Amino acid sequence: MGGVDRMDQNVEKYRISIRSKKWWWPVFMYCIDLAVQQTWHIYRATDAGLRQPLDLLGVRRALVTVLLAQGRTPAVSPGRPRGRMRPLSRRIPDHIRLDGKNHYAKPAKEVRCSLCGKKCRTQCFKCNVGVRRKCFEMFHSV
Repeated sequence: MGGVDRMDQNVEKYRISIRSKKWWWPVFMYCIDLAVQQTWHIYRATDAGLRQPLDLLGVRRALVTVLLAQGRTPAVSPGRPRGRMRPLSRRIPDHIRLDGKNHYAKPAKEVRCSLCGKKCRTQCFKCNVGVRRKCFEMFHSV
């Protein structure tokens, strides 16, 4: 077989087949298939290819593994974080929270209480965190 026939045979063996309404998508996938086939051809001619021969499927798997490892980022959980982000002592320094001066409850939009975590509509004027009326005294004394 000639070179073009062999290339067509190799491309057809592990072809990326995606149906699409866009005319250019199969052309793009064919170009990727050709690039992988040419990579395999070049690999077979190198010293690494002679020491550890891989077939076309092995080269495709190695390429996919490398590309997936490159794009890997640390897993970030989607959505809101669970629980409190930081402990109470790190959100408001103790010397401000426990000083006993100018701590007044003021109305606020609905927020979570910094002590118990329930929903509330009051906030400490000085600390600027949500605190329920029932938790207000304990929040500023413990």
